[in-house]
Amino acid sequence: MPGVPEITSVKEYHVHLENTIVRMLIDVPWEMEKNAALPPPTPHSHVCSELFVCGTGEIVLKTENGYLTLHSGDAAIVPPGVYHVKYRTAPDTTGHAISFQCIRKNTRDCTDLYRQFLPYISGRQILVYRQHPTLFADVQSILQTAETEKGFRPALLLAELLLRNTTVPPEQENSREDPDEEPVHGFRDIHRMLKLDQLLETCYMQNYTIDDIADQLYISSRQLTRIVQKRYGKTLLQVIMDKRIQTAERLLVTTDMTIDKIAVAVGFSSSAGFYREFAKRYAATPAEYRRKYI
Repeated sequence: MPGVPEITSVKEYHVHLENTIVRMLIDVPWEMEKNAALPPPTPHSHVCSELFVCGTGEIVLKTENGYLTLHSGDAAIVPPGVYHVKYRTAPDTTGHAISFQCIRKNTRDCTDLYRQFLPYISGRQILVYRQHPTLFADVQSILQTAETEKGFRPALLLAELLLRNTTVPPEQENSREDPDEEPVHGFRDIHRMLKLDQLLETCYMQNYTIDDIADQLYISSRQLTRIVQKRYGKTLLQVIMDKRIQTAERLLVTTDMTIDKIAVAVGFSSSAGFYREFAKRYAATPAEYRRKYI
């Protein structure tokens, strides 16, 4: 992309600010899809928040509740746990994406800066900023700095950008939750949700019960059920099943593993159960799905 040096690998930066650690991840700049007829990737979620900015053209984010279109000068922040997938709809579209986490430090000798980052990392609503063209330039500057510097400055620039925009009231579009429902903003809940994200990301293939996961988070099963419902709007079993099927779908189209091996790899005890759950979501057997997209 003109004006932005090529980034050849994923890079991570972090900075300590008062009672907050801002951790930033950047990947290779995205390339336009060569063929608009290709099947879209599967909707997914992350343990990090994602910042999308559109420079020219338009970017479409598909969510569980529909489509969100970003035009030139628009930006969106997708909190952790919100399922989405990114499209590019025109060959001249330019954009950037940065993943980040804001982690609270256990300290009492400073101001509560962490609270200002909460809108970006809690709840299940996508924050949308319309007609803020400087955001694209700011993110591009962060990427340029990340290419030339190895210190904490890129993460500091991102933190400054986020704090500056807490004064700008965002729109909230394509929410996965009832707009009348009170969002989860408690520090302990936020910390537990992040730990839950990390646990599910690495252990979804294990046959854990809700009691097993609650024990690992040092909370009761009832507390875990409440946190999962607020975080994902689903039961724990549904969240785990979604993760298994999404991973299986990716393995089907990117590897030559047999279907039975994929079923075992993602945590199914029988191929029959895998076939049944896969067909519910994709209206096709795993074999049919693989033939269609490969």
